[in-house]
Order: sequence, then C-alpha cells, then structure tokens
Amino acid sequence: MKYPFTNITLPIHNRYSFETTLHRNAISRHVTILTMTNKFPAQPLFHTSTAQEFLVTPAKLPATLQTLRQDIQTGLVEIFLPALEKRYAILFAGGEPVNIYSLQRPVKRILPNSRLEKLLLGFDPDEKVLLRVLSLSPQTIRMVKIWIEQQADRASQPLATIEIEEHLSSLQKSGMALVYYSWPSAEALALLPGNGDPPLHTLFVSGDQMLHSAGGIMALLGWKEPDCYATVLNNLASSPAWDEYLLHHSFVLFLTRFLPRLENLAGRSLVSAILRDMNFTASAHSWNISITTNSVTDQAIFTSPEDAAEVYKRMIDSPIQRAESALGVQVTQMLEREIAASMSTPARKLFHRHIHLETRLLPVEESLPPALSSHFPARKDDPLRL
Repeated sequence: MKYPFTNITLPIHNRYSFETTLHRNAISRHVTILTMTNKFPAQPLFHTSTAQEFLVTPAKLPATLQTLRQDIQTGLVEIFLPALEKRYAILFAGGEPVNIYSLQRPVKRILPNSRLEKLLLGFDPDEKVLLRVLSLSPQTIRMVKIWIEQQADRASQPLATIEIEEHLSSLQKSGMALVYYSWPSAEALALLPGNGDPPLHTLFVSGDQMLHSAGGIMALLGWKEPDCYATVLNNLASSPAWDEYLLHHSFVLFLTRFLPRLENLAGRSLVSAILRDMNFTASAHSWNISITTNSVTDQAIFTSPEDAAEVYKRMIDSPIQRAESALGVQVTQMLEREIAASMSTPARKLFHRHIHLETRLLPVEESLPPALSSHFPARKDDPLRL
C-alpha cells in the first residue's frame, strides 16, 4: 500500500490495517513518524496517549533505538512486529536499557543485553517495524514494570468516576497495591502504600497529557468521562518488579527513620560525615541516589531485585557500622528492630533477606538505660522482638 506523499511502502498483513499520516522526522532520513487512526489489534501500552511513533526497517532498528535512548533517557519504547504478531517493550533509565519484555502472554522478561537480531528472528527485512515512544520518570518506570509483569493477574471492575476517591480510600486501608484506571480516552496508575496514606506516586495519561504525582491525582479524580474500569494489582502477587519496588521502599523508609534517630543519639557531626560518604559513593557509581538527614531521593532503576539489593545493602551497611562504633551494637540493633517493625510484612521480609540480614541481630536485653528509653518505646506487638 503506497502513499503518494512518501516513498515508504507499508505492508498490510491480513489481520492488520493502518490508516496513517506520515511525516518526515529530523532524527533520521530513514525514519518516519506514524500516527495511527485505527488501533493496533494488539493494544499498545498507554494506548490513549499521543506517543511518538516511528516506522523503521529492521536494519535501521538498532541505530534508531540508540538515538531514542539518548533523546528520552528514561522512558518506554514499544516495538511492534505485525507480520510475526509480536510485541516487545524496552524500559530505559538514564539512557540505558534496564528491562526488555516480550508482551505475548505470558509476559516474559528478556535480558537487557539480548541482541536485537534475536528479537527479529524470522522477520522479513522488507517489512516495517513500528515503535511507540513515551518519556517517563524513574518513579513511573517502577509502576510501569509492575503493571507490565502482572498482565495475567488483571481482573477489572466497572466503576463510576465519581466513586474513585472512595475506591482509593478503601484500598488505602489494605496492603500496598498498584491501581490501574482506564477510560475510553485516558488511563491512570496510582501506587498505594497500604498504611492509610494517599497514593505515593500517580501517573495520568490522555492524549499529549502526561501528569505525575500531585498533577496526576488531581486529573485522575476530576476526569470528565463518567465511567471507567479499575484494576487492582496487589503486592502479594510477587513479581520481580514488586520485589524491586519493595526493596526501594524499605531502603528509603529505613534511612529516613534511622538517620534522624542517629543524629539525636550521636550528634550531627557523625551523621554529616555519614551523609558525605554515602552521597560520594552513590555519585561515584552513578546510582542516582541522594540522601539528607530527613529524606532520600532514589531515582535508581535496576535490571533485577538482586541488583537493587546489592546497591541498597552497600548504602545501608556504612551508617550501621558507624552507628555501632558510636552507640554500641545493642543500641544500634534496637533501633534497627524498631524501624524494621514499622515496615509492611512483604517489605520487611525482603529487607531482611536481601539488604540487612535478620540473622546478624543478636538477642537483646529486656531493658535499656533510662537515658535511651524515650527513643525506644516498648512494643509488645513487635513482630521482630526476640
């Protein structure tokens, strides 16, 4: 099927048809932007978004992806192979591919260093490959990973838009969950911490709108279409993406509670020295993590939970060792137990399994010196009490 205003020929598979407008794109003379007016039968991720779309030949795919990863840095590239009826998703963070997914059911993770030639095996070199590109933030990359990996666990329920606020409130009282809302012309993701608090992160997508956090939740609650579908993805359905997120969550929670308490007990100079060391280590390894006494900005995205745990363990070991030298092992471990007990059960298990082994904690005495008792209130219900 030829279009009079371009020299590109679009092959039409018997199950796929496109009505398109093609324009030249500055990225490469071999690449064109494709705007589809009919939905691809295999529905794209974030199908309501006005994503950048490109048609390329298989031979030009590696060079095009190289250009895109430099342009978007952090985001999603979806690859459609119509003739093979296959779809792939590549997630980039900091310009590097962190995860590749085969989107045929069941969804599968592919090693990010897999050669593109393997993905294109059996693909006619004269066919065209369709790419869809969305820029995302590190926080939304984590949500998108969970959403992709739990495709098989989705069970949607119809919901009136005016009921969304009540729906979110009811979910806030249960465990951590990711909620996906879909309307005919919009989609949203909301990540709930599960402790009664409002969503930690949100993403709202519609057309060329892509709103995060505060803007996302406002758009989500005030969307114009009256009815939607809601899908709840619970963290009890374990997946590598959930494990990675829970490790991130426990890492941030631990440090934001441990460092202020350490400053109260040992003084600001010790904590300032620890912060200098931790931030230098993170910067030297390009981990994209920044830490202050009261906050942790973690924009590191990893290929696997094991990679995440290795980094988080290294970051946490340093302040714990310094605390043990200043306060003693017993006091430091009491502080560790108190903070770990405040984590959700799935997060605490992963924290102890991968980041900070529970087996290293020694039995504690029944009482602390009076001067320290106010920092460690009694917790008879402490699930980690030995």
